[in-house]
Amino acid sequence: MKATIVFILILLTSLLSHTKAQQWSNNLVTTKLATGTVVNLHMDVYNDTIFIAFIDKGNNDKANVMKFTGKEWVHVGQPNFTEGKAGNLQFAMSNGIPWVAFSDGANGNKATVMRFNGSGWEYVGSPGISKYIASHLALRNSGGTAYLAYSDAEFNDKATVVKSSGGAWTIVGTAGFTPGTSGVYSLAVSGSTPYLSFRDYANNYRASVMKFDGSKWSFVGTPGFTPSTHDGYSYCLAVNGGVPYLAARGTDAKATVYKFDGTGWTPLGTDGISSSTAFGLSLTFSSSGIPYVAFGDGSSSWRLTVMRYENNHWIPMGERFSSSSASYINLALKSNGTPVVGYNGIIVQQYSGLTNTMEWASNKSFIIFPNPNTGQFSMDIPGSENEPTNIEIWTAEGKLIHSFETYAGKQRFIQTGNLSPGMYLIKAANINFKAVQKMVVR
Repeated sequence: MKATIVFILILLTSLLSHTKAQQWSNNLVTTKLATGTVVNLHMDVYNDTIFIAFIDKGNNDKANVMKFTGKEWVHVGQPNFTEGKAGNLQFAMSNGIPWVAFSDGANGNKATVMRFNGSGWEYVGSPGISKYIASHLALRNSGGTAYLAYSDAEFNDKATVVKSSGGAWTIVGTAGFTPGTSGVYSLAVSGSTPYLSFRDYANNYRASVMKFDGSKWSFVGTPGFTPSTHDGYSYCLAVNGGVPYLAARGTDAKATVYKFDGTGWTPLGTDGISSSTAFGLSLTFSSSGIPYVAFGDGSSSWRLTVMRYENNHWIPMGERFSSSSASYINLALKSNGTPVVGYNGIIVQQYSGLTNTMEWASNKSFIIFPNPNTGQFSMDIPGSENEPTNIEIWTAEGKLIHSFETYAGKQRFIQTGNLSPGMYLIKAANINFKAVQKMVVR
């Protein structure tokens, strides 16, 4: 028994010294990259190199693509390389080759696609792919084939998808195939099967997903299956292991990741993982199949949150950590699984891993009672009444298993419901306070 107590004391000391708290780097963009305001920011990672694409309002809304060398940002090809204005800019990487798609101001705002050939930017097929104006573009490359979706003015802004292997563009299925006007597109490809998610005007602006089966486009599950108006950014749809996933607004317009189970769409984990209305959702998967999601959270003026799903829980990797509201939200992963975010105009940050918990220590503390307990306990957190406070519960092995928001200034009852017996670390943090305490569950 004495040896066990000594071991627990040593383990606690070690955890207090080495348990980790998540952090994000400072903005990797330290100098001005554009003449004017930046809009339509896009970001992707290839071979651990970060690429960005954007429109420079100070140069007639022309497109730019840049990459980060680790020390500085350099242009890929010429700056402001589009002939005219590049509206609705989209960006994708294909085997290390950057591609862009845009509503081409030099060609009647028709859809145009360009790629970098190693020395300069060239058109893929002819400029002006669509017959009339194209908006709400989405671009995705897979297996050497590029897919482009757009709202097609020729068909009352219904969706059209075209594809190209580097030459002429051909229509996938039928042009204007959605039941009504649509927008907020995201493309994903599984093998040779393209999927398209969109805001479905024919179904109360909710999210719908369709796929092309080789002969026709058909709905995946029920049309308009989300309970709230759909909102997302370019990559809110993903297919992992042949299964489609969609980051969308769930109940009360909170961020929710849906998984198609073969018959219908069900929330992955919790329905509603944001504190309030979510905006600009972006979804990606690691090589090992772990989903990551990023979104602006309405509870904090649309500040940025990133989460990952492990062990049947959504784990925050930074909640509302941007200094202001986040727009044009992009999320990508490096080869080791490190998340990178790009947003606004222009902020790029990468997850810097884990830092020492001693940074959380302060001369203040908080009270957990009873302690030991059965997983139900109360907390007395110092601070102004109703001050939002983030709580994290960590295992003795250093794994984050719960994260939620409560309030300081009063006793708060916490009911986890499923903690196994053992020792845990409880972290509490708000704008004025950071501390960590040991808790034992029996």
